Amino acid sequence: MIANFYRLQKVDFTGALPNMGSIAVAVVAAGVIRAQSSAIDAPLAALVKGGAVAAVFAVAMLAFERRFVLHCYRLARPITATPADIDPKESMTVGKGKDIT
Repeated sequence: MIANFYRLQKVDFTGALPNMGSIAVAVVAAGVIRAQSSAIDAPLAALVKGGAVAAVFAVAMLAFERRFVLHCYRLARPITATPADIDPKESMTVGKGKDIT
């Protein structure tokens, strides 16, 4: 029913689907965390192991989803003007040609 609605609206979700490699990394990371939680360790050792798994997971996700991350970065970065884009006559006026001084 919902799929039919989006199909009639001609909405394509194939670009929004995660990469198969990132799904595999998530499954493996969850299994590793679950296996580590069953082992009895010192709290600091458990924290270091969890951080190591998280770091590997983050790097793998960045590698598999780099196109998505770059797209999000391009959308979020501030737009900056280059000096060639700025007209010195317009930069010193306010409103309709009124000088700042």
